[in-house]
Parts: sequence; C-alpha cells; structure tokens
Amino acid sequence: YGLWADHEQASHHGVFMMNRERPGELDFMLQKPSTDEQARLMPTHFALMDIGVWLLSDKAVMKLMEKCSNIRQYGHSGEAFSITQYYDLYSQFGCALGNSPSRPDENLSGLKVAVIPLQGGEFYHFGTASEMISSTYAIQNLVKDQRFIIQKGVKRQPAIFTQNALIANPPAEGNAFVWVENAFLGEGWHYSSRNIITGIPKNDWNITLPESVCVDVTPVGEADYAVRVYGYDDAFRGDICDTGTLFLGVPVKEWMAQRGILPEDLRRLDDLQAASLFPVTADKAEMERLVKWFFAEEPEMEDTELWRSLRRLSADEISVYANLCRLFDQRRELSGLTLPLVAKNWTRSVFYQVNLKDMAQKFADDRLSLPAALPDDAALMTRIHDAMFRSEMLRDRDAVASAGYEAQAFELLRDGLTGNVLCHRCAPRMTTYADQIVWGRSSVRIDLAGGWTDTPPYSLMAGGNVVNMAIELNGQPPLQVYVKPCKEPVVICRSIDLGAMERIETYEELRLFNKVGSPFSIPKAALALAGFMPGFSEEKFPSLRRQLKAFGCGIEITLLSAIPAGSGLGTSSILAATVLGALSDFCGLGWDKNEVSNRTLVLEQM
Repeated sequence: YGLWADHEQASHHGVFMMNRERPGELDFMLQKPSTDEQARLMPTHFALMDIGVWLLSDKAVMKLMEKCSNIRQYGHSGEAFSITQYYDLYSQFGCALGNSPSRPDENLSGLKVAVIPLQGGEFYHFGTASEMISSTYAIQNLVKDQRFIIQKGVKRQPAIFTQNALIANPPAEGNAFVWVENAFLGEGWHYSSRNIITGIPKNDWNITLPESVCVDVTPVGEADYAVRVYGYDDAFRGDICDTGTLFLGVPVKEWMAQRGILPEDLRRLDDLQAASLFPVTADKAEMERLVKWFFAEEPEMEDTELWRSLRRLSADEISVYANLCRLFDQRRELSGLTLPLVAKNWTRSVFYQVNLKDMAQKFADDRLSLPAALPDDAALMTRIHDAMFRSEMLRDRDAVASAGYEAQAFELLRDGLTGNVLCHRCAPRMTTYADQIVWGRSSVRIDLAGGWTDTPPYSLMAGGNVVNMAIELNGQPPLQVYVKPCKEPVVICRSIDLGAMERIETYEELRLFNKVGSPFSIPKAALALAGFMPGFSEEKFPSLRRQLKAFGCGIEITLLSAIPAGSGLGTSSILAATVLGALSDFCGLGWDKNEVSNRTLVLEQM
C-alpha cells in the first residue's frame, strides 16, 4: 500500500514508482529519492510513498526466509560455524522487486508486485521529537466543523499533551509544544515551550526548563535511573568532533568544553548515539543536580566530577538496559492517580469519549471509586455513557448495582428518543368506514453490510451506514398487518402465525408493551405512539374505553409473519414499521416514510 505525498515528504522515505501506462504494477522502488530525481521521473511514472504495509504471498515469504537464513562459514583453523545473514526488507528486498527493479536480484525476479493507493490516507510522521508533537497536534485537530465536536466551549488543542502524569503547575500562557508522560512534576517544576518530559519518578526537585530542553529518566536495574537530558531538535547522530553535531542545541565539542569533559570520557566519538553521555544513579538529589548541570549556562565543575564518577550509558545502551517492568509499574501507578482526575474534569476532558469498557476495567482493576454523579443538566448522551460506564465497572463487584445502572442507561436512551415524539403528540381520528380494512404489507431484508450501525446509540453518534436487499417469500411480502374497526371500544390483537389473541381494555394493559415474551409488544407500543396513551395524545381521557368511544370504534389488529422473529432478516423492526404505517392510515395521522422510520426507531427502544 502506498500514499500520495509531495516530493519533499517522499524524499525521506521509500517510494514506489509505477509506470503511467501500468499504474497498478510496481515498476521499481527507490529509497529516499531526492526531489530532483522524483521530478525527473514524473513524466513517465507515478510515485507513491511506502507506508510499511506489505502483504506477502507464500512464495514471497519463502524467498525472504531464504535471504535471511544462516550461512556456513569456516574459521582460520577450519572449524565450521554459521551466522545469520543481514538482509534489509526495504533497501534490499523492496528495491529488488518490480518490473524494472532498481537493485536487480535474479532470485526475486519471479515475484510480481501490485501497489494500491490508500484512499483518503494521511501521513503523520513520528520520527523526531518535534514530529511527535506536531503530528499528534494535527490528528487532535482534524475536525474543524463545530457541529461534530462533542465538547462545547473548548479551545483547539494548544499542543500540550499530558499522559499518566501528575502536574502541580498547569500550563500557563505561552506554554506550547510540550509533552509530559509518566512523570511526577511537583510545584518546583516549571516548563516553557518545546519541552518533552518523560519518566520522572517521585521527587521534590526545583527545576525550570529552558525552551527546547527535554528530560527523560529511565529505570535501570533494580534501583538505579539513567538521567537523559537532550535538545528538542537533537538528531543524535554524527561524529562528536564534527562542529555540525549538536547536543542541546550547540556543537557537542562546545558543550563538552564548557563542562571540562574529555573525549575519552565518552568512550566512543564516532557517533553521538553511541557516546556514554548519560549518568546512572539511584540518588534523587544527585539526579536533580545532574539534570540542571546538563543545560546550565555556567556549569559547576563539582557536578562534572559527579558525572565522571558515575556509571554512564549511551542512548543505545539505555534502550538495552532499561527496566521496563519498573517503567510500566510507575505508569500504572500514575494511571491510577490521574484517571479519577480525568473523570472529575469530564466537562473539558475526553473521559466520556474513550473506550468506556476498557476505562471501566481499569477503574475496577485498580479498585478506584466511582466518579461523582453527573448533574441532571449534563448532555443526554454523556449521562447514558456515564450509566453504562458505572454498570461495566461494577459488573464483577456488585451485579445488582451493575444491572441497575444498565437499566438506567437504556431508560435515558428511551426517554431521549421518545422526548421528541412527546413534543409532537398525536390526535388519532377514524378515517375508515365500518366495513373497511387497512392492509399493510412489507418485505423483509437481507443485511449485506453495516448491520446494527443504524441502531441507537451508535447511530446517534456516528450515523448508520447499512446496505440491505429487500426480499419476498413466494412472490408475496411475508409480513402483513390488518387493521379494522371493532364495534366494542377495546383493542383486540391477533396473530395468525402464533395462534394468539389478546384483549386490551385499559391503559395499564396497553402500557405492558415492554413485557418480555409478549407476542403483542409491537402493536401495543405502536398504539401508544399513535396517540392511544396518556402523554402521547393531544387530548386527555380518563380511560382507554372513553378514548376509543371518542375515536368512534374499537381497533382490531391482526398480524401475519411468515418469517419468525430472530431470523436475522429484520422481522421485528419491519413488522413494527408495517404496524405504524397501517395505524397512520387507519387513524388519519398522515405519517410519511421518514416519520414512520423515526417512530420505528423509538418503538424499538420502548
């Protein structure tokens, strides 16, 4: 898979070149081609930037394994030994592929490669410190349409990112491009701009970071920490003796001279990444001194001697010796301390926008207390999310309370959907003659894609995208509804396929549409939505009988479903729509297809 990109961006990555006459096939691959080279090829080729997603056939996998297999070698005395070949996927394997490979390899010439553009894709690079923040900032602010921004009255993300961190001093005016993760920053900590602060253990330090200075503290062994201070724009490559190799924004040689550091102190001079720059200690007072010493304008020689006396690691070695168990333990501790704060600050945080099932599990695992109850004026969807979060959190701890919160969530959802219906109450009027029958028929459907995305609450947040196919049974719509007048002022429901009948004479009996197992839940709920229930009707009546007398007759509803409920063909939903459509005609309600669909959505929640 490849991504369309400008020449400058592509010049830092692998690029697939496709002949314009055969745009779906790889012609050859280049690694970091210059903008001039790309421009030269543009008249004859398309260029797609490699995104690192390759699908390999069995044949390609076997070829790759052969390239990486052990080879037999012999020492000076004739003894045999094997070594694993170094083979690069991108510069060697990739460049040997295509119709006209840039680095031909006879063993790979039989492989064919198709390249597919990733439609709608965007490239966000995280290769450097500045790109980590700028790319995250861009992703955070992708949505500019205020109608789709859930939080109201919140400014655009100010390029300050904090994760699993306790920070005593909140961001101030002027702070920007700051990243704090897995860190304890007490009142003595002050940051400015272009700072990355990671891994800081509990401390009482007093540190003011200048612009573009970053601090990382990595656990090493059972009790030690490696103190790594570096510059926001440091590339961490190049010979230390080269004046173009920068550390903390200045040439490394100049930084070393200010501190009296000798070349032999760093062990390796050929590459800054391999230089032993970063001290290791368990003493937090020493750690504070060393952090300040790294960026001090007038460093103390006493601190240089402290640095020299300690074990030191290179950037490469920190990755090797880091104690990840200790690092994750600190992250978990901070997560347990910060999650309740994120929940408390729900009006400005993303708490109710994250995966709440996962969040509830974190709260349960850490035995955290339930957040404070939301106010009644909180947004409806937020209150629904809150109730389900509480239900999930208590699922293994208190099953009764969990079930109560789950019921509350669905009740809120139901109230939200029916609220709009209650604002537009119905006035049913008999529009048929005594000898007439309203006959409604509907097909069922086969779901091809997107099933359940049109179901609340998902559809309310993300919209539904469903592809269906309507089908009939033996040339006839399999769902049929008959509505006709009844002389007695009651409601009679019949089901031909179930052989059931129910007589409804009171509002209380009609209100039992949510009774589990009732064969007539759908027509009861449909009658309520049609105005035959207090709260749904424009007029008030003391009883259902009185309302039906005023209506002019009783109502007899007969259902026929040639396909059983639970078949996966949308039987219940479509039957509900059919009943609502038939009642609309019978009662003169004048609902169009959109209104019938909306009320079907409401009925399913009732």
